[in-house]
Amino acid sequence: MTTLTADLIDQMAAILKEGDPCELGCELTLSEEMKQVCNDINPEKGWCVVKSWEIWDIECSKHEADFYAKRDGVKPVLLYSECIIEDQKRRFKGGVRTSPLVKIHFNCIFETRNTFYILVETGTRKQITAKQAMAIFF
Repeated sequence: MTTLTADLIDQMAAILKEGDPCELGCELTLSEEMKQVCNDINPEKGWCVVKSWEIWDIECSKHEADFYAKRDGVKPVLLYSECIIEDQKRRFKGGVRTSPLVKIHFNCIFETRNTFYILVETGTRKQITAKQAMAIFF
């Protein structure tokens, strides 16, 4: 098997692997309230409401995680969703793979440097390599 084929199989297996149930998320009925929370935190940063989401913990060493936290103020965690309910700034079509996590608010708002993602309904969480995560883009 060629390296390219092996890499593709590895990436697809990681994406298709089921994650573990995750405690984050809120009911869709709370999304209006959470939009206001996002605006209260930072009215300049847009919000995006997503469902059918996955939290991806990027596999890395503690040293690497500490480096990114110190240098960029982010954690090695991404959000992936193929179902955008509403995007305030109308940037995304279909799905999204985010930039790294800055902070989680109220167990349902996943904040990145540019956007607040309101997680509705249930989602999953899993570990994935950076290479596997970067194979998915929109």
